[in-house]
Amino acid sequence: MSSMKIKIIFIIYYLLILFLSINNFNIDQLKKLYIFFDDKDKFMHFSQYFLLVILGLFSFKVTMNGKNFVLILIFIMTSSGLSEFAQIYLSARDASYIDWFYDIGGGISGFIVFSGINKLCYKK
Repeated sequence: MSSMKIKIIFIIYYLLILFLSINNFNIDQLKKLYIFFDDKDKFMHFSQYFLLVILGLFSFKVTMNGKNFVLILIFIMTSSGLSEFAQIYLSARDASYIDWFYDIGGGISGFIVFSGINKLCYKK
């Protein structure tokens, strides 16, 4: 798969996360789907940013170093923090610091896992 296609997939995935985070879905219409995800909310927050960071590191071929870790951490904290903040003003959504921490934890874990796999696969 070409580098441009992977970057487009990353951007679409990121925009999908933002769309789902700040959309005020009518819960009555989506009750069955919502009940399925209700007890898995924290796992979903963790996994969406875990995958986002791995996909971003893979698609943009980011060098594994402390500076890039801090930049990615700032990106995750800002992005997920703004989406949680926007949920304060949505009637059908809950804003939560706990969700924000799971987002950050997923992003940090994604960086660590990708860094470990990168070191194993591309030994210098």
